[in-house]
Amino acid sequence: MKKIFILLPILTLLPLGACSKTSKTKVVEKDDYYVIDVGNKAKPVSVLFLSQNGDQLHFDHTYSDEYFSNEFPAKLNLNLAKTSFALAMAASNPDASGYLGSVGFKDVKSQVVANKASEEDTVNVMFGHKTINNREMVAVAVRGYDYSTEWSSNMTIGLDGDHEGFYNAAYNVIYELKEYLDTYSLNENLSFWFAGYSRGGATMNLVSKYLVLDAQAHIEREFDTNHVYTYTFEAPKCALADTAHDYSFIHNLYNANDFIAMNFPFDFTLMGNMHEYTHLSISKGDAIVNGRKIDPDYDIPVYVNKTVSLFPAGIVDDPSSTMTEEKFYSALFDMLYRDLSEVDPEEAEGLVDVHTRENYVNNIQKSLKYILALAFTLTSEQMSALGTYAKDHAMDLIGAVGDKTGEELYNALVLAFEASSIEYDEAELREVCAQLAPYLYTVMLYDNSNGLLKYLPTLAGNFSLIYTNHYMTTVIAYLISIPVE
Repeated sequence: MKKIFILLPILTLLPLGACSKTSKTKVVEKDDYYVIDVGNKAKPVSVLFLSQNGDQLHFDHTYSDEYFSNEFPAKLNLNLAKTSFALAMAASNPDASGYLGSVGFKDVKSQVVANKASEEDTVNVMFGHKTINNREMVAVAVRGYDYSTEWSSNMTIGLDGDHEGFYNAAYNVIYELKEYLDTYSLNENLSFWFAGYSRGGATMNLVSKYLVLDAQAHIEREFDTNHVYTYTFEAPKCALADTAHDYSFIHNLYNANDFIAMNFPFDFTLMGNMHEYTHLSISKGDAIVNGRKIDPDYDIPVYVNKTVSLFPAGIVDDPSSTMTEEKFYSALFDMLYRDLSEVDPEEAEGLVDVHTRENYVNNIQKSLKYILALAFTLTSEQMSALGTYAKDHAMDLIGAVGDKTGEELYNALVLAFEASSIEYDEAELREVCAQLAPYLYTVMLYDNSNGLLKYLPTLAGNFSLIYTNHYMTTVIAYLISIPVE
């Protein structure tokens, strides 16, 4: 998979206007969220970064200690959501201390945390603390973009319990959190501010869950959820449900058309409240925000809420089509996780069923991890060369799937890798192809009238557009288009 965007956050602090001691805090309550207006006591901050197209963009927002409010626990705190997203962005910045330092946090620490058993579960985590309302606020954020091989851990779901890859990442963070608290003697009257985007969001969702279940065992300190603020953005579903505890302090913001965050169709969920952007936003592509039009590169994808045309491939505004974008994704997932339980056993011989968690783990988990780990180590030149080769030899690659032994797939990939100057381990690639080929045959060629090939032209032809649903710029566009008055 192509590294869709490579972001370089650069943090700058805008001039701070004079603070008036007479400014009063006003809370504006909406149906699904609320806004805290602290007047000129709010501190303007801007996070600068590069878009997926390499253009310099910025996310202007404000920070105030007064944003930490649980006045309406089940509702979204819009101010804290924006600030939390900036924190999540900062966790991936090489100079991560810049953001927290600019808003008064101290002892800021940013580091890569590696699982001693597997580098696949590596995360980059950032800590800082600050006294707010006579309590010590501890900020924790996890990297959510610019991944390396750690992204392959997203494919490791495990046979039972919470998503294994995110579980391992969460416990890495918890271990480092305890070390941080011990180092700076942060023991009593603690508050916690957790934030994460994408993989980082799933990790922080589980961190919150595990501290609710047994904080004393994990960090040997009180974890009062009345003083915990967890915000995640485009987080893949990662947890098994737990109805015995209160997770109302967790707020998960998501785009219903984000193909990446849909993840697996098993029993995974996210703990806490779910907030879908389009239910909050006034915008669908050309919003006027604070009297100005959003920059085109900053915009919500123009195809949102349009219908899908399969042939010719494309997402188009076709009122006569009954295939909506939502239905398209649903059909696509049905194909990717095809249920063969009712197929005649003789006909199903040699096919691969992954509609259950156990079948997924046993049949394709290892090969998907390999492919994704490989993809995230490729240079932009290698990725470009591979994409060109795949386009020029598409029918050869599809034809190789017809051999369920994996030998033809192996030969086809060898040619593609060598043409793209990609190094590979012969034995490992053969093993991966032997596992992956029957699965690809099942979803692409078996029962062509309902198989993946029916949807492949739209998926392939519009993948870059489809992926924009997961972009950080899309999250920002939604956040700044939510009415504040």
